[in-house]
Amino acid sequence: DTTDVARLRKLSYMKLEYVERVNCDEAFDNLSARICSNLAFQRADAEMNELYVQYLEQIENDSIRQAEVNYHMDWVDHRRRLSHEAADGYRGHMLGLIYLGHMTRLTEMRIEELKYLVRSE
Repeated sequence: DTTDVARLRKLSYMKLEYVERVNCDEAFDNLSARICSNLAFQRADAEMNELYVQYLEQIENDSIRQAEVNYHMDWVDHRRRLSHEAADGYRGHMLGLIYLGHMTRLTEMRIEELKYLVRSE
């Protein structure tokens, strides 16, 4: 499910002209911070999706594979809800930074889980 990445990539501050000017390794302003946070989330989500596909390819039983697909879709919704809750009450750049930070951290946790599952199969 790449819905979150597609939605976040389309935000007005993610225009190519802005993204190309940002160096995420240096000190930056609020706009740069949001761009870098968005890009970090996109990278983490892409890695998670690659591992998820690898994991699904290992599962031979169709009903177990479908159960894992259902679980992952529920997990994606859960990630979104938790991130919204964490950012609740913030406004402007801080709302975006908190939301993206949680989306990234939760995705990184799922990456570790999927790495374990891919190795253990």
